[in-house]
Amino acid sequence: SLKSGGLRNRALANDLLLLLDARRPPGVPLNDWGDTVQASADWESVPGMGVLDIDGLEAGEQGDLVAGGFLAFGYLTLSALAVGGAVGAVYFRQLEEQRAMLESLE
Repeated sequence: SLKSGGLRNRALANDLLLLLDARRPPGVPLNDWGDTVQASADWESVPGMGVLDIDGLEAGEQGDLVAGGFLAFGYLTLSALAVGGAVGAVYFRQLEEQRAMLESLE
């Protein structure tokens, strides 16, 4: 059984979730029913049912994929900061030139 940790088949666990979703009691809001179903058992204990489990990847490859995602996110963040700094430097240089021009006109 799922509650005792005996369910090890991801396809069967997905089918069970679909069945429980279809058998929602009348009058029970969808969000409440979803929370009840998720809390009823440890669905992530079934191999392949974890949040970061991706079909076709082994556990080690999933860790590499997540690490690569963080690396890409960090690179994009640094790139955005560099571009923002360059745009800011050009903007402030133009402001300084305008201020100098206004002072020369006074």
